[in-house]
Amino acid sequence: MFTSFIYGLIASSGLFIGAYLGIHFNFKKITNACIMAFGSGVLIATLACELMEEAYKRANGAFHIVTLGFIVGGAAFVLLDYIVDILGGAHRKHKKSMRAKALANDKAIALGALLDGIPEAIVIGIGVAQNKGLGLIMLIAVLLNNIPEGISGVHGLKNAEKSQKFMFSLWTLITAACAISAVFGYAKFQNASPLVISLSLSLAAGSILAMVSETLIPEALDEGGRRVTMFLLLGFLVIFELSHLVG
Repeated sequence: MFTSFIYGLIASSGLFIGAYLGIHFNFKKITNACIMAFGSGVLIATLACELMEEAYKRANGAFHIVTLGFIVGGAAFVLLDYIVDILGGAHRKHKKSMRAKALANDKAIALGALLDGIPEAIVIGIGVAQNKGLGLIMLIAVLLNNIPEGISGVHGLKNAEKSQKFMFSLWTLITAACAISAVFGYAKFQNASPLVISLSLSLAAGSILAMVSETLIPEALDEGGRRVTMFLLLGFLVIFELSHLVG
């Protein structure tokens, strides 16, 4: 259980690192776009090479469980993300912020960050409990992805005219919540049946792919153009090779 907490804390610390960088440095759009593209490739490789594969193995032929989990996970993220956006959470993303009708709302921004981070953290906990290789790959993937998430989140909080102290405090709480979610994943799924594990992993995979499709890739392409494509490919390749080395 302690390992799951450490894994979750390290992975979610990317949010705090990103927040720190976003507060103290003004990144060029192309730089942030390249980071987001790399994170997108990392997450796509993780859900394709790790989450869905592990879900299929655990399902033991019950392919409908994997399909159901994947579709429901994606649909749930789309719905919840829409609700968060209309409440003001869209400002946690640069491009969404430009299109948002609602004013930046710090509570909605925090809720959006949790919506992005908690499913990933729970999977880290499941990975530690069921498959140490999966837990490690998820740690690396989430850490790399959370850095641009933290940078974007600070942008939204600046629009909401929040102080640096408030921003650091908020991201510290979100980081802690994600670390605790990893412990929850470990505790609740340590002795779960293979079908429950399969359903949970496929739910997370669908949610993550929806998040990447709705936020990371569009924003990366909007801000960086086709130049960022190679960073997406690089991110995918890094996790693809790591998954085979760890496995």
